[in-house]
Amino acid sequence: MSANSLNNLLKRRQSTDRLEKSGIMKDQSLAPSLQSIGQKLEKRILSDRLSANLDMRTDYEDLIQRGIVKDDEKVAPSIQGLAAKLERRMHTDRVGHLLESRPSRSNLEKEGIIRKTKLASSIQGMASKLERQMNMNTVGHLLESRPDFEELQDMGLVQDHGIVAPSLQGVANKLQRKMTSDTLNHLLDTRPDWYELANSGYIQDDTKIAPRIQSVARKLSLKMNKDAVSVAKWVQEGGAGLAGFVVVCCLFVVVCCLFVVCLLLFVVVCCCRC
Repeated sequence: MSANSLNNLLKRRQSTDRLEKSGIMKDQSLAPSLQSIGQKLEKRILSDRLSANLDMRTDYEDLIQRGIVKDDEKVAPSIQGLAAKLERRMHTDRVGHLLESRPSRSNLEKEGIIRKTKLASSIQGMASKLERQMNMNTVGHLLESRPDFEELQDMGLVQDHGIVAPSLQGVANKLQRKMTSDTLNHLLDTRPDWYELANSGYIQDDTKIAPRIQSVARKLSLKMNKDAVSVAKWVQEGGAGLAGFVVVCCLFVVVCCLFVVCLLLFVVVCCCRC
């Protein structure tokens, strides 16, 4: 071997640190008398570390549930590769079907999943933040202006269960609804029948009138009642004096007619003499 070749090999040789990291050369920091003990101690540490990692590893069933390994116990070893390819093909087809049936962008915009905007991309984030802030302000205003609990109680929208335990409020609501239902049923059972209402004048007996003209008859009856009330009111407010005035006017008209008749007779007599 020439000197040049030897120099090249010496230049390309690995360093001591690299040889120690690769396990080719032992740590030279220990005394030669302690290197064997150091090697045993290092092997012991590595063994303990490996045992701890083996104890903490997940078992086979967990790996199957997480999809890391396949449960091929029911598949013959000769066709396990084919089964794996078939399963991947099925997943591919399923993903392709989902991609084909996914909604379009216009449908997503109509449903409000994505926003339809004509803003530049550089300010869309700022516009979204501004819109969220406006919505928060609107919600805050609505919360501040909402009616309080006492107003809701006065309006009958909520019920006051202050003296009822929370565990019994559902039963109390059912009991109250039952009492209301019983009261309503009692009122319906004791209400007067149709004939009693007709005899009392609350409703009219239209059984003798054809059904197609009953509505006209009711309207005519209402009109007659209004006219009767108007006449009675007119009489009470001085209709008698007005009636006397009308009678006097009628008498004056009659006298005038008699005067005209007499005048005509006089004219006729004069004409006859001539």
